[in-house]
Amino acid sequence: MFHKSFHQQKALALRKYGSCRVKPQLIFSDLANERRKLNKLDTFHTLVHPYFPQIESFELRDYFIKPVECSPKSPPKIARNGHELRDLVCHLRKMDVIAVDLEFTDTETYLAYTCLIQISTPYEDFLLDPLAIYPIIHSYLNPIFISEEILKVFHSGSDLTALQRDFGIFSCNVVEELFHFFNPQSHSIAFDKMIYELFNVTLTNLGKYADWRVRPFHPELMNYAKNDSHYLIRAYYDLVKKIPQVTEHTFAKSIDQTFKVYKFPHNKPVTTYWHGQLSQIKDIKFAHSHDMTLQVFTLILALRKDLAKETDCKPHEIMSDSNIFHLATQWPKNEETLSSILQPKTLSKQFRGKILHILHSHETATQFKIPNLNLFLSDQSDSEDEIEILGPPSKVPKTQEDDWSASLVLATETPNNIKSPEPIRNRAEFPDIQITVNLS
Repeated sequence: MFHKSFHQQKALALRKYGSCRVKPQLIFSDLANERRKLNKLDTFHTLVHPYFPQIESFELRDYFIKPVECSPKSPPKIARNGHELRDLVCHLRKMDVIAVDLEFTDTETYLAYTCLIQISTPYEDFLLDPLAIYPIIHSYLNPIFISEEILKVFHSGSDLTALQRDFGIFSCNVVEELFHFFNPQSHSIAFDKMIYELFNVTLTNLGKYADWRVRPFHPELMNYAKNDSHYLIRAYYDLVKKIPQVTEHTFAKSIDQTFKVYKFPHNKPVTTYWHGQLSQIKDIKFAHSHDMTLQVFTLILALRKDLAKETDCKPHEIMSDSNIFHLATQWPKNEETLSSILQPKTLSKQFRGKILHILHSHETATQFKIPNLNLFLSDQSDSEDEIEILGPPSKVPKTQEDDWSASLVLATETPNNIKSPEPIRNRAEFPDIQITVNLS
């Protein structure tokens, strides 16, 4: 049997279900503001689950495992505004067990975000469209998810942390990864295979490749999304009946997973970008020293990252690694030569001005011939590294631009009577590029 590749499946889904022509962040201002706030965080809001005591004191209630006859499939109810969300919450408060699944996108955004929340009870299925009501979702749903009276069934632990990241929703009393959870000796299994083994029902998986930002939803996608949570709660009750004796120990592994807290993804070290470009280009000619070129390369990467956070897009959508490498090696002198290198040519005037400022600052530094103005890069991925400056003071707190875990080490042996050139001394004009020079 021929299996289509990821890219083939993705292309097929986009042809069938369509693709989003305008970023939702440009339509929903609340969504854009929430994304911008999250992008600017140095670390996530909390490193410890705020409901740790409640999770640790999990109590198995009889009605969590009491057999329930689930209703047959019916059209899902849609919640797109505050009134419909309130009706959904009123229904969920009466439930003992609910099933939850998410659909998200990582297209044209700095960090992935949730585009659809599916919630099923034994009696009804709901699809919650969060894009237009991002700011109010936390106040409505967080009480449900932290309730110790309601058991929440997730297929994947990543959905738990996605709710934390996007809405500040934390969960208690959670069951996740059902098949492996109730069958400890088995390996992980795809959701559609699990449903086929349990109910002899074949689910399509093309929806996982769809662009979930598209509105209105395609009818097939609505059915795909509803089935995920609809069969998830049925699978839970079916598996509970097959366990000879359900105890609190049965839930132990899943409870441990509940302690997870979202962490920002680790990005590649600067040296990965740098050596990747070096390996592709032969006979490279540097306008200035290798170390000075590498320093400029690092600062423009940081500048690109800050703009990506502000506009909520992927860094490479702003400017390619190759463009940054050519800027660092060729050092264009003015706007005209800068434009001849940059692709695409849609960068803002302010951003172009900052690039030229970086280049002019380092050009002046080389003219003053400050000795040993070197940049050394660390490949360490530990986000707790510090910036080390050779000579007193020995350490300063790490600045926020270290998205690639690059430890900036600036070594100087300048005599006390030589002052730093004006452009470097005025770097505070650009707070998104923070670098400390010790000339004592």
